[in-house]
Amino acid sequence: MGGAGLALVSLGGVLRGHPWAWAPFAVSAAVALREVRWLGRRHRQAREAQFDRPRR
Repeated sequence: MGGAGLALVSLGGVLRGHPWAWAPFAVSAAVALREVRWLGRRHRQAREAQFDRPRR
């Protein structure tokens, strides 16, 4: 989750009043969102692939 870490660091810069920090924050937040959505999609596909196993 490197995108989330970079987003937090650049958010710190934004909160300190550095206007140039908005661009890296926006890009890294978008990357973090993509990472989270990809992980969720991968988890859902793995769960659906086990449809032939009996539930416990």
